Amino acid sequence: MENLDICLTPNSLRDMLKKRAKLPLYLQVLRIREIRQTYLKIELSDSSCIFNGVGTKTAAFKSSIHYGFTPMCLIQVNSYDIITSKDGSDKVITLENFFVVSPQTSIIGNPKWISRVNNFFDENPTSVSDNNSNKSVQIVSEMEKSASESNHSEGSTLFQGQKIAQLIEDTNKMLYEIKTVYDSRFNQLESQMQGLQAAMQKIIDNFKINS
Repeated sequence: MENLDICLTPNSLRDMLKKRAKLPLYLQVLRIREIRQTYLKIELSDSSCIFNGVGTKTAAFKSSIHYGFTPMCLIQVNSYDIITSKDGSDKVITLENFFVVSPQTSIIGNPKWISRVNNFFDENPTSVSDNNSNKSVQIVSEMEKSASESNHSEGSTLFQGQKIAQLIEDTNKMLYEIKTVYDSRFNQLESQMQGLQAAMQKIIDNFKINS
């Protein structure tokens, strides 16, 4: 596999992503070095191109593409924006809406919660030589095939994510019902309090008249 150099302008990078990646775009996370400022090496799923990325919600794409890292999990990107860095050397994609899909943990969530799955990532990622780069691509292909075959199985991360989403929806409904009942009860108590205040004022007025 040859090493590629790509001139990453906002338009060319956007076109490259649309052509090379099936939307929603799947990225393989190869390394998470820190929790607070996540450092990622990510790979386009069907092009086997690994980029360096910095930030929790941003990935800095550089022109030099590296190979030879074993993917650790998947990130599904639902939307993204492309921003040019100040010095013009890097082009940054801001991931507006994305979540982690980890085959090790079945946890789906915002990367801000990456500490929950941080133990499943090696501090120093396993690398292979250029001669073995095809092995990395084979791992990627097998991983994608496995994920595709297990998307609808009960134990898959996608199914787990759907269950979590349903649980969140049910919880929101329950909270709305609780709020509705609370508001109704609060209105009743407020009405009773107003009645008590009116009765108290009437007693005070009668006391003033009698005195």
